[in-house]
Amino acid sequence: MSDKRSILIGLASFMLTGAVILGEQWLALTAI
Repeated sequence: MSDKRSILIGLASFMLTGAVILGEQWLALTAI
């Protein structure tokens, strides 16, 4: 149970980080 929870937390944080990076890149592209 704890293993599944840790995996979900890791996946969520990974997706959140990826979304932030994509958002910054999109803002940088549209700012040009």
